Amino acid sequence: MRGTSDTIERSTICTLYEGDYHYGVGALTNSLYHQRFSGDIWVGYRAPLPPWAHPVEQTDSTLTYRVGEGLVLRFVPLDTRTFLSNYKPHCALRVLDEFAPGTDAVFYFDPDIVIKCDWLFYETWAARGFACCEDNCYPHMPSTHPLRLAWLDFAARHALATHRKLDAYYNAGFFGVTRGRRAMLETWGPDRASPSGGQIARAAIGAADAAGDHFATIALCQRDVPLRARLCKERLQGCDMGWKRIGALAHANQRIRFARRCDQLMHR
Repeated sequence: MRGTSDTIERSTICTLYEGDYHYGVGALTNSLYHQRFSGDIWVGYRAPLPPWAHPVEQTDSTLTYRVGEGLVLRFVPLDTRTFLSNYKPHCALRVLDEFAPGTDAVFYFDPDIVIKCDWLFYETWAARGFACCEDNCYPHMPSTHPLRLAWLDFAARHALATHRKLDAYYNAGFFGVTRGRRAMLETWGPDRASPSGGQIARAAIGAADAAGDHFATIALCQRDVPLRARLCKERLQGCDMGWKRIGALAHANQRIRFARRCDQLMHR
């Protein structure tokens, strides 16, 4: 990598699922294999293993399913009651510190996303800064937006310093971060010591409706790490799953219908 980029020689991936979303894990995995990713995909799960993941091998505290040459799914059971949307940064930190200490970068994808570019594209993206996407629901959220001003009040009440003003709202369904920029994850979510730790998560503990997207956007204001955001993820259109050949990520429009459509396709 050139310029101000971090060096990524080895990267890894994580995702989280429960219920029907294991079908999305399969679709995500297929897209990664098609786009030449090789390595480990760490899958945190709060449900039985997928029926399609067979046979599996017991390896320490994980279950290993070998998808194909160079691609391995490593299933990690989750012992947490935390809403999975808020658990994402903690999951990524566990990968960096516990599961893959030799990796240079970790990428998180929701299990209703498929990738559409060669894997080198994503590594180049994250090497240049914190990789993420703007959210479809809030294509423009200026620093004067009432909700953003409320977040500034929230941050001030909890002694969180704001380093920059942003005019977009960021989605927590995808991110890529190098080991050298892990401080972003520590600010955003739980720290290693406790699933309820982390500066922002601690400040909002007890808020049952707290959204991972909100926390991610607030954290990006608190950290001055280079931000490399693309425009909104492209939507998959309902259960037809049709999309144009543009963009870097495709995201299900109707999530449960997407998962069940994956099931139908896998059993044809």
